[in-house]
Amino acid sequence: MGRARGARRRGWLLVVLVALIVLPAGMLARPARAASLAVRITASAGFGGNYRAETWLPVAVALANDGPDATGDVVAQIASRPGPAQGPYAQRVELPTHSQKALTLLVRVPAGTSSISVSFTSQQGSVAAPAVIVRELGQGQRLVGIVADDATAGNDLARAVLGAYGSGVETAVFAPDNLPASTFGLDSLAALVIGDASTGRWSAEQRAALSGWVARGGQLLVTGGANWRKIGDGLGDLAPLRPTDSRTMNNLDGLARLGGGGNGPAGQAVVSIGSAVAGATTLAEQDGVALAVSRAWGRGTVTALAFDPGASAFAAWGGAGKFWRAFGLDTAPAPALASPFENGYKTSNIMDVMRDLPSLALPPTWALGLVLLLYIVLVGPVNYLVLKRLDRRELAWATIPLLTIIFTGAVYAFGATTKGRSVVVNTVSVVRIAPEQRAAEALAFYGIFTPSRGTRSFETGQPALFTGFSPNGLGDANDLGGDARFVQGQNGGVRDASFAQWTQRTVAAQAAVDPAPLALHVELRRTSGKIVGTITNPTSEAVEGVVLVLDGAYEQVGDLAPGAVANVDWTPAKTSITSSGYYQPGLGSQLYQQSGSGYYTRSSGSLGVAGRRAAVLDALSGQVLAYGPKQQPGHVPYQPYPAPTPTPTPTPATGGASTAASNPVQVVFWRPDTPLELHLDAGQRTLTSVVIQEVVPGAP
Repeated sequence: MGRARGARRRGWLLVVLVALIVLPAGMLARPARAASLAVRITASAGFGGNYRAETWLPVAVALANDGPDATGDVVAQIASRPGPAQGPYAQRVELPTHSQKALTLLVRVPAGTSSISVSFTSQQGSVAAPAVIVRELGQGQRLVGIVADDATAGNDLARAVLGAYGSGVETAVFAPDNLPASTFGLDSLAALVIGDASTGRWSAEQRAALSGWVARGGQLLVTGGANWRKIGDGLGDLAPLRPTDSRTMNNLDGLARLGGGGNGPAGQAVVSIGSAVAGATTLAEQDGVALAVSRAWGRGTVTALAFDPGASAFAAWGGAGKFWRAFGLDTAPAPALASPFENGYKTSNIMDVMRDLPSLALPPTWALGLVLLLYIVLVGPVNYLVLKRLDRRELAWATIPLLTIIFTGAVYAFGATTKGRSVVVNTVSVVRIAPEQRAAEALAFYGIFTPSRGTRSFETGQPALFTGFSPNGLGDANDLGGDARFVQGQNGGVRDASFAQWTQRTVAAQAAVDPAPLALHVELRRTSGKIVGTITNPTSEAVEGVVLVLDGAYEQVGDLAPGAVANVDWTPAKTSITSSGYYQPGLGSQLYQQSGSGYYTRSSGSLGVAGRRAAVLDALSGQVLAYGPKQQPGHVPYQPYPAPTPTPTPTPATGGASTAASNPVQVVFWRPDTPLELHLDAGQRTLTSVVIQEVVPGAP
């Protein structure tokens, strides 16, 4: 009994000893608990939250890290809108301890959006900013941005614009530092007025964004006066008036005509004095001093005022309203390159091209027939003769199924090896170059086919704005999976997109690109109702299918080898469009459609090169291209410039007449490359790349 009690006591002591050894060791081996996230985040939408549907809205995000180092994503996503999933849009951020950072995300905002959610997400957790409230502009309403250092001065200008245009215009006042650094971040604006603002603080990216926005069809109005130097510091070559000094005038009667007649603003005013650049039009002058000067910049216009319209004397002038209305700040923006694809109206054309994968097409009928014949011969006569020679014909019950399995497996292995193991990327690239090569924008669609399931990430290696794309239009990201993110920054792309086996996913990207490596050297002039001149290919790549388009007419020029020159002698006539119905065919149908067979080739059922080109041009016709079918309700017809300039005064313009009234000739051609190539390990690639270069013909 005592011996048993001692054994139990020693057993308990052993258990306690083991516990004293194991438990501390387990506590030491336990992984350290992740430090909690101590990041504060706030967010606000640009332009006071006002946006034009289907455009990119800048969302400014401020971060402060009060805890340990943190690395994660700033994520913005549409929070309250029925319909397809949009975004999320993300940017990677590193936050050292006790650091602060600010960045801007661009969110593509569909119609009906009322709020945007913004958060910071890392391995330590996630923290969300208060909801960002946004407001869609009303039907036909235009947004005018006012840039000013002082909010009070900016609000004075805003009240003047609202007083002139009424409810058809909404204004947004913001500081120069808040100008987006992406040209697409300005697309909600119909016009931009630069008041008493220090533009010299703008970064190179902000200056390029503004210049590109105007070149793509924006309206810019720049004020002057006593602070002309700080206002013009960041404008570079944009301003049509180059001040060198200022002086005080007793009145501004030279503005009377722009104000509807009578007298101009009374009282003294400080006026900046300078010379108009070549090609600009003087709209008003007084005592030899230009008061208002305008010129075309790409597809847009830039107007410079030599005075400050926010001054009290000008605001009290009875003609101020007519003066502001003379500049047409409420004119609808010209159609963007992405306009045809904002909904399902023209997306089917591009989706047809995305699904056209020649490398994955079924083999021709003759090849299938040959394989079937070989199988019949092998299983029938060959099998019989071999068994007969071996005198083992009774084995046919085994050899026939075996040969069938072997033959089927060989066919499957051959098909899987040649068709089913490679990632296939099908790209449609559209580039539009503004007149005088002021800017170029690229829109690319990517159809990515994968033979295996999983997640994939890909990028372009340059700043680009990615978004979803489907038959519903741009923005639809439903089939990419819940973990997919559209990454912004120096390397735009998509991260963690979900792919099922043997499926295709489609996305789109927009970017501003350098026009120089892509553009042809075009010299055209108008003479006696004709367009004459030369087109030279200065690039190292041959271009194909050069076509001239102007106001519903087209002229085929042909292919151009590197260094080749083509002469142009063309009399544009709309009779080149042949159609008996209400809807006219697009340019692609006119150029490439095969009689009786549509886009598809009769032999394989594939679109082929001609069919893909036809589909792309038809998608662009009528909005991006000045040729094609009449627009359905809700679609803005093609217009090369946002608004005509006001009627000039009788005083001759310095440097010649403005070219803003002349519609550009569109030079359309196909290139073998794209400025937005997708970086993805793909075994096969198909590319359809078109460039639309706009040129304003010179005077005879």
